[in-house]
Amino acid sequence: MVCGRLADGVMTLEECHRFANRPVRLPDGLHWNLLHLFTEAIGALRGRTLDGVGVDTLGVDYALLDERAASSVSPSTTATSAPTASRASRATRSPASSTCDQHRLPVAADDRIGDADAIALVPDLLAYWLSGVLANERTNASTTALLDARTGEGATGLIERIGLPARLFRDLVEPGVELGRVLAHHEIDAPVYTVASHDTRVGLCRRAAA
Repeated sequence: MVCGRLADGVMTLEECHRFANRPVRLPDGLHWNLLHLFTEAIGALRGRTLDGVGVDTLGVDYALLDERAASSVSPSTTATSAPTASRASRATRSPASSTCDQHRLPVAADDRIGDADAIALVPDLLAYWLSGVLANERTNASTTALLDARTGEGATGLIERIGLPARLFRDLVEPGVELGRVLAHHEIDAPVYTVASHDTRVGLCRRAAA
């Protein structure tokens, strides 16, 4: 975990807390142990004076949320599938029509998709657990290869062609949006913001498409 301070126009960063990331191997592959990672982060945030909290992680990996989870503020039953660690397992490339197709979202092959009401990439999921507000942040969404590189919006035609339900994808939000304050039971007094996880990638894609 990194803490940032802004003074006289200069941003300084320092490592505030370091903890092990140990994925869990289940019968269907390797999964992130997000509950462990979230618990470590919450413990490190408590007792600090904070102007805001944001979540930045690697892209692509996701959780599927059921209808109750998408509207609930409880993190206890959010995911219908534990996020798979795509770099070590079953990710396959989507047939993207944009210039930004190096990343891929394996959700089309997920047999639990029929029970899902929404999709949350890992930073979206952790921000949801913090704030109770589910939002798909635009730059992280760019890692799915399901955004139109010209417009920065969802590639709805491509989503339909590969057979994904449109209901999974919410309107995209910009980085820097305040989602709300950290839920009271976490005992952290700070607002939660969306973070530009992959802002440089979006910029490169848009220049390439211009």
